[in-house]
Amino acid sequence: MKKFCKKYQQLFDDLLNSDHVKEINEMNKELYDFLSEKTGENITDVYDVEAIYNTLNTHYLANRTLPQWAWEVYPDNLMMKVAVSLRFKLPCYNRELAHLKTGLLFGEIVKLFQDFVDELGKSPKLLLFSGHDSTLADVLTTMGTFNDEVPSYSSAILQELYQNDGDHYVNILFKNSTGVYNLTLEGCDFNCDFANFTRFFEPIVQPNQTQWEKECENVSFI
Repeated sequence: MKKFCKKYQQLFDDLLNSDHVKEINEMNKELYDFLSEKTGENITDVYDVEAIYNTLNTHYLANRTLPQWAWEVYPDNLMMKVAVSLRFKLPCYNRELAHLKTGLLFGEIVKLFQDFVDELGKSPKLLLFSGHDSTLADVLTTMGTFNDEVPSYSSAILQELYQNDGDHYVNILFKNSTGVYNLTLEGCDFNCDFANFTRFFEPIVQPNQTQWEKECENVSFI
């Protein structure tokens, strides 16, 4: 989900330069100024804030001593937490961004499940993807299940296909450092009927790499 997509970058830049995000940056100016003064860095947006948060969090988890000023913003300062949460939501802030950012991943997952439902017998029973905290946040945001908390180390999202009396349904779970939690898609119960599951992702999925490249406007098709 890191491969360059020209169209995505244009849409994302438009979002970052929108009045909405500019207003948020203005509201966070006090936090930015504080962090700039204490770190010596020029903190101007939520991405800069997240970089500071990540550094403090990594040091804290490694039992290193944090500077005294850090406790004013870490770990429970509301303004800091809201800014960091927004940084993780922005990459898939709307369906158009998510379609280009996570569409290939969800396309592969939906196809895998569909092959099992159709009993094609050629799909693996287990498929694993590795990523960063931002990757998990992208997936959670796309599903509408991001809880505004930064995914902790070793977090995982599980999507499981079940069959019961000929009916297929999907369970989605999120595991982090505090436990395992059921996730529910809009329009679904936890036992999400497979037809509803595929319907939810229909505007998101990319059918293949070629289509994605075309929508990204990375190449010219004559």
